[in-house]
Amino acid sequence: MKKLFLLLFLISLVADLSGQLSLKQSIFKDAREYIHNPDSRDVIIFTYSIDNSNKFIPISREITPFEGTLQSSASSIFSDYNVSKPADILARILVKRAKRKLAINFFNHFSTTIRDKKLKDLQVLFFHTYHTFDLIGDNIYDYENYIKDLRFNLHNDFKALPVRFKSLLSDKNSQIGLVLEKKANLKYIAFNSLTLLDEIKNKKNIGKAISDMNFNLNATGVDRNLMGTLSTVQLFSEAFKNHFDGNYWISEKEIDELLDNKELLKVFLGLVAAKANDNGINFNGTSLYEFMNAKADNIESFNNLLLHVRKSTSNINNTIAEHTSLVNDDDKIRSLLNYYHSLVDLFEISNDINSLFLQNDPLITKFNCMFQSINSVLLGVETADPTTSMLALVNFLTCIDNQDADFKRLLGFIKSKATFISEIQKAETTDELVDIIDKVIAPIGSWRDKRIANFNMAFDTYVGGTYLNSSDSSYFAISTPVGLSMSAGLGKWGSLTILGSILDIGPLTAFRFRNTDDLIAKIYLKELYSPGIHVSYGIGKSFIFNINGSWQKFTSLQSIDGDQNKILGIPKSGYTLGASINVPLFTLINKK
Repeated sequence: MKKLFLLLFLISLVADLSGQLSLKQSIFKDAREYIHNPDSRDVIIFTYSIDNSNKFIPISREITPFEGTLQSSASSIFSDYNVSKPADILARILVKRAKRKLAINFFNHFSTTIRDKKLKDLQVLFFHTYHTFDLIGDNIYDYENYIKDLRFNLHNDFKALPVRFKSLLSDKNSQIGLVLEKKANLKYIAFNSLTLLDEIKNKKNIGKAISDMNFNLNATGVDRNLMGTLSTVQLFSEAFKNHFDGNYWISEKEIDELLDNKELLKVFLGLVAAKANDNGINFNGTSLYEFMNAKADNIESFNNLLLHVRKSTSNINNTIAEHTSLVNDDDKIRSLLNYYHSLVDLFEISNDINSLFLQNDPLITKFNCMFQSINSVLLGVETADPTTSMLALVNFLTCIDNQDADFKRLLGFIKSKATFISEIQKAETTDELVDIIDKVIAPIGSWRDKRIANFNMAFDTYVGGTYLNSSDSSYFAISTPVGLSMSAGLGKWGSLTILGSILDIGPLTAFRFRNTDDLIAKIYLKELYSPGIHVSYGIGKSFIFNINGSWQKFTSLQSIDGDQNKILGIPKSGYTLGASINVPLFTLINKK
């Protein structure tokens, strides 16, 4: 059916040109054609050799014979025919097929990676999606039939993300679990973060949840600077505790009173230091009590820390007070986001503690990175925002910073597919699914025939980025040479193809990649004429891109911008080098 369509397309192209060749049947009819068919005017002007001296028929541009090898009168006339419509149809077909090939390549990589037994964490995180691709198997070329199921299963996996994420952290045999087992500090951060967030999710006030945390000051193998910093966060939270009304912490007004009264502030810090001594809060080699006593004559050095506590605790107090009166769901989600963001902000006083006492220990930065990431993974699910969760998962894995090759592949997969996984869950119609695939993939099976055949001949084209170099200029552009190709298979090494081009519709293809709807200005056949010899190497049997080199006459049409075309006066010849996707129009011979 596709071959039949393309054959009909070529017939329509010939018919379109034949219609234009029927000019000069009589002066009267050509005059009438000129009046009623604007597309024919340039052809008539050229055919009758009309120039600016003719006062009856004004011309807006000079029509000249095509520079190059087309010397005969008939060839020159042919080169001036308006081929905007058929060339645009061909460009749209090529763009559509190139995008589909990229989509197939995308889903093939998705399927192969998620089913890789070395990346077992993917099969836990995306349990239902993994089984979907396991069912599809090698039928990835029919991905359109599975896209709705894929969307449904990705959504189910997203809803289960918190449970599965936690299971990977505690599973010593998972990829993430193995890393945490080897890095005691990271394991300590992960489990304390999850414990705290679970307490808060179970409706416990943030202040109460922090107060109830056991930061285990004697945990084996854990850096004492890390434990001491978290215990200090807990201590300062408790120091501002309110015992008399509904808010967990004292008000902004009371904290301002503390900051404005140096005598009160000094007594307050002395009591905090005494409590630190009672609690046995220690860093590497120095206790918090000693650190604070060393700064007793410079109480202003505590201002940044205290102002940070003031801002965070006030935000949480106000959010709790506001939340009880909210009715609108969007307002409740906004309030929930603010609540959890304020929690992260409160724990970022660890940066102030780090700066004040520890000379910026990088482990405290690592804590904030992991705590914020874990919080956002869970919060994204809580607020039905897959983008937040997926990006946070990427950030968490990046924070771990493990150099194992398979762990890097795990991170690479989630990082490269995060946008697709997030966006596809938001699609509600088939058209929206198609749009998302187009956006994520950026641009049928016959290209693979060359890789596995001994000999192949096809009416062929390549679409890709190319470096073009002539004697006096060089530039990068989208190239789409069209012509007859012959290919030889090289077994597991891929294929080698020689293509003799007649036309190159690269400028039109480039325009249609970024704009599928706008009308275009007239395009003449001579402006697309681009004879050349192209050599293409297809890498392996499955890699989608080809390495191309050629010697060709470059098109006089340089670029299209809606109703304007950029035309070169005299086309140049030169060599090209690029990477492209093969989009055969139809195969003439294929011997395996």
